[in-house]
Amino acid sequence: MRDRIRERLTEYREEAHKRIGSAMAKTKSEFAGRGTLSSSMCYLAVNTDNETGLAEYMDRSIHFIRGVASGSWTEYVDELRDAEQKLKQDIMDKLARDPCGQLSGQLVPTLDKLSPPII
Repeated sequence: MRDRIRERLTEYREEAHKRIGSAMAKTKSEFAGRGTLSSSMCYLAVNTDNETGLAEYMDRSIHFIRGVASGSWTEYVDELRDAEQKLKQDIMDKLARDPCGQLSGQLVPTLDKLSPPII
């Protein structure tokens, strides 16, 4: 069961990366079209894309775990926390390489707030 959950969370994380990447590309395109790609509003919009992507990932993951381990889902909280931390780290690493990631320092506390109470 634990391996199945880890595998599915990995799949969900990969899908979340794609969704976040698409949202960021769209956001950047919109701001580039207005000539404001390096504005603070663009940075905030990119952060919002990341926040939304993480929140959707967590919701989907929690729903899956509760579905497959309905009576004992609390036993799998560690897998959920590990998966969440991996996605957060992936987001921060990606933003560190991205010029629009200049506000990534503001994103960290926000991502931490998105972590839902699991139990």
